[in-house]
Amino acid sequence: MSRKPTMNTQVPVSGSTAKRRKPTRTATSSSYSFAGFSMPSASSVPPTISRPATPAAVSRPPPAIEEKHVTIAIMGATGSGKTTFINQASGFNLPVGHGLQSCTKVVQPAQPFKFQGCQVTLIDTPGFDDTTTSDTDILKMIGTYLANTYKGGKKLAGVVYLHRISDVHMGGTSTRNFKLFRELCGESTLNNVVIATNMWGLVDPAMAEAREIELQNEEMFFKPAIEKGATFVRHLNTVESAHSILRPLVGKQPQALQIQTEMVDQQKDIFQTTAGIELQREVLELTRGDQLECLAFKEEIAESVRMQEEETRQEIQEEQMQLHDDIIQAEHKNQSLAVEYSARNAELEQQLEEERKEAEQESMTQQEQIKQLQENLQQVTTTSAAETDRLQAQIAQMNRQVQEKHPQTQTQTQSGRTGAGYFGVYGAAIDSFVSSRSKSWW
Repeated sequence: MSRKPTMNTQVPVSGSTAKRRKPTRTATSSSYSFAGFSMPSASSVPPTISRPATPAAVSRPPPAIEEKHVTIAIMGATGSGKTTFINQASGFNLPVGHGLQSCTKVVQPAQPFKFQGCQVTLIDTPGFDDTTTSDTDILKMIGTYLANTYKGGKKLAGVVYLHRISDVHMGGTSTRNFKLFRELCGESTLNNVVIATNMWGLVDPAMAEAREIELQNEEMFFKPAIEKGATFVRHLNTVESAHSILRPLVGKQPQALQIQTEMVDQQKDIFQTTAGIELQREVLELTRGDQLECLAFKEEIAESVRMQEEETRQEIQEEQMQLHDDIIQAEHKNQSLAVEYSARNAELEQQLEEERKEAEQESMTQQEQIKQLQENLQQVTTTSAAETDRLQAQIAQMNRQVQEKHPQTQTQTQSGRTGAGYFGVYGAAIDSFVSSRSKSWW
């Protein structure tokens, strides 16, 4: 009678480390012992149907972990160093503008680079207040790009806004640019916004720190955004500083900006968005300001014309008054000259009258003398020839004296006129008398 197989009480070893044992056959039974188990002999085991072997499972490599992609936008005014920041952070070499014109004319994503275990893409954006592109066109470019990326399922992990600490004042343009930036991002995404001041090496440190405090604490600057979650840091123009700014943004939960939800989810036109409305309002204010300035300029020109006309009118009036005074003075002078001429004429007439009377008196005196001479001649019958010559010479001398004192009495023989003056007649009579007497004497 054969024995029943008995189970070995040895604990089996796991298949990975157990040693294979050869089956042994006992002499007193027809069973096999294998790995502590007694197996019946082949003659005592009923035949079994053979089955095909099950193929072993094919080994596959574990699935690769997908690398995280992060997109961060870099914004700021024209010339604030956006492209330089991207080059420092990524190690690439995008063209940088050094003049008054911006090199970045379109929204330009830089080549992705690995940072903090992620593929990071920095987006370079053109700044508002560009010298060649209007703010409206820049807003269209930025809004369209962000809307298209949002439609493609991509959101921004963060936004870096750069501001030059070297600016002496944050004037109207800078304030306006940051206001447009806030309207573009929205209030809910300010936790993903970093405001970084740069260009610290261009300013005295004490002055730069004073500006930093003012920017951080003034309501009209960055204070409202900081209070609602934005981070305010310094960028020291180094690779380490750029990475320290990006590091917290890489781990942020990506969010859609306000302009993305407005243009995509709400189907608004760019000018219907909050940023578009703000830009239009500012454009209207600028236009109105320009109109007021133009109106003021026109009024200034009109006032200048009025003043010029008034000055011209006054000059003309003064010239007219001066001309009138000149005429009055000329009339007075003419009157004075007329009076003077009349007085002079009267004086001359009086002088002539006196001279005429004097001449008449002298003539009468000479007539008396001549008459006396004639009487003397008549009385002298025995006068010698020498006395006659003396008398003739005396008479001739008297005639010459009369002619010298009264030249108008000379006979004008050269002009063809004949005759004798008043004294000439008497002289001729004397000559005739003397001549007749001479003949009678001789």
